[in-house]
Amino acid sequence: MRRRQVLVATTGVVGMAGCVTGERSGERDDTGESDRSDRPDRIASATVVDANVLTAPYFSNGGGEETPWVRVDVENTESVPHGGLTVEHRLLDAEGTELTSSSRAGTYVPANATWRYFVREDADLESVEDVEAEIVDERATVDATLIEDVPVREPSLSFGGDLVTVDGDLEVGAVDESTLFVVAPVHDDEDTFRGSCTHGIRDVDGDRVEFNADAAGFRTPDGYPAPTDTDVLVFDDRP
Repeated sequence: MRRRQVLVATTGVVGMAGCVTGERSGERDDTGESDRSDRPDRIASATVVDANVLTAPYFSNGGGEETPWVRVDVENTESVPHGGLTVEHRLLDAEGTELTSSSRAGTYVPANATWRYFVREDADLESVEDVEAEIVDERATVDATLIEDVPVREPSLSFGGDLVTVDGDLEVGAVDESTLFVVAPVHDDEDTFRGSCTHGIRDVDGDRVEFNADAAGFRTPDGYPAPTDTDVLVFDDRP
């Protein structure tokens, strides 16, 4: 993976909303190019485009005291999927002193999609002035091969707290691979991409195999759309 220096810093607290708003970043990639459409093999490009601090109850069901939650949007601007990446964000006070910091890792970002995640932070809301977010590690390409037309039977999504699980069966009688890797991109009811659940399957045997793909990082503050929908993609290895 390579390191990118993409930074979004906020400009202050918006009084009526009780939140900190971020500026959109117009950074180009490390080569200085903003348009890769003339390349025969296009490479994904991820950029932090927004970072906010929201005020919401401590618990996702609306219980508890008002607490700062960070919302970060990471956009893949290309028409090819993006591989794994890690985003780090920091809450700062008026003097620029770091109050808290957290990171969130993603496995797969679909083409032309914006990955949105929320993190509940333990910080004094009155002290929060700014939020910074940057991609600290990434793999722009998906190195695995997508296996087309693998039938998925009885897929289901369950959501509880921070964890989302997608399970079901794959019909693999026509698949020659002995190892499969399931990626289940998850969206909320506003069709915003919220992250991917994953599950590796080794020693594939028979005509049908079960999968149980899960991932943490889906906790959602009260009043915001929760994860509801998923697709199931099958690769020959980890993307």
